[in-house]
Amino acid sequence: MPITEVFEEYLHSLGPRVRKPAGGRDGGKYSSAHPRDYLMALSNKFGSMVLSTGNKSEIAVGYCTLYGDMAGGLAVISDVRS
Repeated sequence: MPITEVFEEYLHSLGPRVRKPAGGRDGGKYSSAHPRDYLMALSNKFGSMVLSTGNKSEIAVGYCTLYGDMAGGLAVISDVRS
């Protein structure tokens, strides 16, 4: 599922409230939310659960993204060390 249209709408909606770095968009912060939003919507529609991909080592040191690899109802690899 392409995220370009939704990504552009997020940026447009946030507009002047969000500072963009010199030279363009901050795609890293905003684009990671879109796949999560799609997965959560599909999860709600079909009664399934989104699995997160973060593990305890990443979470302990903050090397994960709230709307990326931390998003989900169950971290199936949470005890796997990186």
